[in-house]
Amino acid sequence: MENISYHPLHRYKGDATTRADRISVWVVIGICLVALATLIFIPRLASLAQGILQSLQLLALLAIIVAAMVGATLQWARRSAAERALREVAATDAFWAPEILRAQVGSLFEPYWRAVAAGDVRPIADCLTPYWRGRLEQAFADWRHGQCRPVLFELALKEMSVVGFEDWRNNRRDQVTVKVDARTSYHVTHLLSGSVVEGAAVTRDEAQLWQLVRGDAGWLLNRVELVAGPRAYRDCRVIREGV
Repeated sequence: MENISYHPLHRYKGDATTRADRISVWVVIGICLVALATLIFIPRLASLAQGILQSLQLLALLAIIVAAMVGATLQWARRSAAERALREVAATDAFWAPEILRAQVGSLFEPYWRAVAAGDVRPIADCLTPYWRGRLEQAFADWRHGQCRPVLFELALKEMSVVGFEDWRNNRRDQVTVKVDARTSYHVTHLLSGSVVEGAAVTRDEAQLWQLVRGDAGWLLNRVELVAGPRAYRDCRVIREGV
């Protein structure tokens, strides 16, 4: 398998651990070790150690629930703020109209993934930036050289929402990020070993981030990334130069 590209075409965002994550893990491990040592070396405090462990389990469950609620609230607030700001910009420049953005992403969604599954960029070439077209062509060549095959049995577009955009005085710097909720079975398989080198060999719900940049006649797709966690939205900013 030495010829397989280890650089996925559609990379996951938001899955990197931070220093705070690592510290919290070590804190939990330390508390558990103290409780375990208490059970072993000070048996008379066993009930106290068990109580500490039970409290930790409860706190961990509570933290997961709170984190999920906070994450969902922040994502909703981000989308709402981006939509409001986008409509304000669209009032003076129809190029930014949310309806146009959604229509373009919606019309490109299936052709894009079918083209990826076929390993042929030509049907969608006019909708891509030179960067992303080159990235696709390179990935397709790597797959063929490494005896890998993209697989796509099921595909459905569920929902779209704008999560960030950048409106600059220099129109060539304009860009927008659209969150696409989809159901897909897309993955890439190594034919000789049967191993999956990109995606997952199951039908799943998936959040994708589509970045589009402003072209001469319309928006062009510049990359597609996959959401692995809340941190994926860190780069989804709202910038309005001169406002």
